[in-house]
Amino acid sequence: MPQQSFRIGVSQIQLSTPTGTLLSSASGVGWTAAAITPTNITLNDVNSPLSTTSTYSVILAFVGQDTVNGGYTVTQSTSAVTGISVSTGQGILCSIPVANIPASTANTPAVAVFLKTGSGNYQLAEFAYINASQDFNHVIVSTPLYSVPSGFTAAVLQSATNTGNGILGSRAAGGWTFTALTPTTGGVTVDRTTSNVTVSPDTGGDFQVTTTRTAGIEFSLLPNDILQVIQGNAGNYVAYTATDGSIIQEGQMSIFTAVSVIPGNNPLIMTMPPDGQGYIENRLYLGQLLRNQQANTEAWTKTNTTPIKFRYDAAPIDTLVNSEHSEISFKLL
Repeated sequence: MPQQSFRIGVSQIQLSTPTGTLLSSASGVGWTAAAITPTNITLNDVNSPLSTTSTYSVILAFVGQDTVNGGYTVTQSTSAVTGISVSTGQGILCSIPVANIPASTANTPAVAVFLKTGSGNYQLAEFAYINASQDFNHVIVSTPLYSVPSGFTAAVLQSATNTGNGILGSRAAGGWTFTALTPTTGGVTVDRTTSNVTVSPDTGGDFQVTTTRTAGIEFSLLPNDILQVIQGNAGNYVAYTATDGSIIQEGQMSIFTAVSVIPGNNPLIMTMPPDGQGYIENRLYLGQLLRNQQANTEAWTKTNTTPIKFRYDAAPIDTLVNSEHSEISFKLL
């Protein structure tokens, strides 16, 4: 029988910081899309499989930080691949050879996949993980929900400035840098919470139905200098060279105000421990609010370390993540 996979170890967290440097356009990027028969399709969510009686068109765009409004936006898109039909059990394979991936794409972890059914308009079908150092491959296996961002024409997606009625953002898509938060202590916890609705049929007892599933990520960081304390709580940090040549670090924390600024969603990457074959899964979280919303107690003693606790909860505060899967897993075998 095939070897079963048991993963033992600690995940590594990579936190994103917007750079403000614009990503390259996806216009002119050579790519393909075609029907494929995967070795396994498991649909265990509210999405429906692709229809065997419809034809599909696909467009791709790179996901970036909206340098004008904050939150997410997408670059000018690729050309469209049209007239794709699938049979039962098939999906649509989207591929970009690594030689065709623009260099600046190293600063984004995600591609926005737009899908059109028949002669309708494009919908934001889903997000896909991209690593600029290898070929991009992604298979669409289900249809998007009716409530996803939609109504986009090819001309809108292929424009460098059209905001799609504000949903797509400014289209001035900046990149991110990713910094590993390490070493952690006590492991990394993924807390999967649900929202439920009570159904009360007159013909039987009440029962619960889950409507929303979100993931909160929690861990503690061993380094506890000024920067880590501010990253795990709130504040402003700067490091600089003074006029006399000395290096200075400064932090500003504990502001006396009732005002709260919500910075928008930003990506977080979690690298999982390797499986029994040595293969590693990367998880991309696009729906996290990368600001700790929990209280944090610092215990400075002579007998223990003083870890800084982090918790990043999911918060659907960006139009592009509404009704979308905001957690993407990717494993290259």
